[in-house]
Amino acid sequence: MAQKPVAKKIIKTKTVTPVEKKKGFWHDVYQHLMCGIGHMVPFVVAGGILLAIAYIIDAACGAPQGEEFGNWSIGAKIFHILGGDLGLGLMLPVLAGFISYSIAGKAGLAAGFIGGFAAKTGPFSLIYWIYYAQQGEGGEDVKLLAKTSAGFLGALIAGFLAGYIVLFIENKLKRMPEKAIPIKDILITPVLSVFAIGVCMFLINVPLAYLNLGIANGLAKLAEIQAAFLFLAALVAGLMAIDMGGPINKATHLFCMGILANPDSQKIGMVLLAANLLGMVTPPAGIALASWLFPQKFTKQDRLPSAANLIVGMCGISEGAIPYVIKDPARTISSCVVGAACGGVISAAFDFGCLAPEGGIISMLASGLDAWKGIVAVIIGTIITALLLGILRRPVKPEEAELGKWKGIPFGPGVGKKKQLK
Repeated sequence: MAQKPVAKKIIKTKTVTPVEKKKGFWHDVYQHLMCGIGHMVPFVVAGGILLAIAYIIDAACGAPQGEEFGNWSIGAKIFHILGGDLGLGLMLPVLAGFISYSIAGKAGLAAGFIGGFAAKTGPFSLIYWIYYAQQGEGGEDVKLLAKTSAGFLGALIAGFLAGYIVLFIENKLKRMPEKAIPIKDILITPVLSVFAIGVCMFLINVPLAYLNLGIANGLAKLAEIQAAFLFLAALVAGLMAIDMGGPINKATHLFCMGILANPDSQKIGMVLLAANLLGMVTPPAGIALASWLFPQKFTKQDRLPSAANLIVGMCGISEGAIPYVIKDPARTISSCVVGAACGGVISAAFDFGCLAPEGGIISMLASGLDAWKGIVAVIIGTIITALLLGILRRPVKPEEAELGKWKGIPFGPGVGKKKQLK
């Protein structure tokens, strides 16, 4: 008898899609902030380097030191307008505009940009006009308030306020008929959001302006105490080297940018920005130098990208150090932080300042005749980082190191073990 075919049971399996964890509010805030900073940085870099060229031209022309330096000769004036007034002048509006854009999309751009411009405009405040009505244009308080703006902090607040104001307006108008949507996008949302952010900045500009003034005066007092100011520069450079582009690095970078954006503390901000650059350059450069001086403490695979690491490090891109941090975090981070801090102290002791917060050695060279001070600080910080890595790191296995004729400087732990020196 022929056997009956056995019916196969088809078992249906449900595909389970992984549930994505919802990001927190502060994560969203961080993302919006990074969007604003990411779009702002090219303006600052280009503006800072072009403004530095204005100083170089005036130095070559023999311009006297003073308030007009960098704006004295015709050539310097042109670069000063292009880099300072236009490039750096757009820093705060772009920051606020793209924070708002990150929150509310294209609808948030108008309110964000105008809020950013309001943050850098001293006379746009209620208290200014109260004093103006009482004292007139020549009043002392009027003159002070005209020069003092909400600055970087005001632009940050303006960006977030503008974005969430636009979201609120869009939410309230979402039930409008389809035919009215173009009118909403072109007319209603921009007008209402710009008016709302204008009212907000009109009220909060002066308190923030006085806060900026207090910070500037505090930094000026700190700069008079040389040891305290050198410690601050070392702290800035060291913090920049802790997580190589991570949140601590970004927060420190933001702090320096805020000081630079305030005209009352711009000179101090330039010195701290130089320390900021040191913290970007020395970690990858120091690791690259260590891999050449102490090849017995790095695998062949770790030594291969050392030349590229040095080049990108000199351009101020510190992320090349991250693979080494992952493999040996304690020794690598401590070496990088100490080396960067030493470089920051030397840079501040020379009173070396930079206008561009990115660009590494290129930005330092744009500082003109004083560039050697920054380069000396970079060299010393890089050497200290490399030597500390040589002292702290342990030799790797000979088959992983694959050394050639150069066996490396016999330095640090494991030197006395014969099997590691073969």
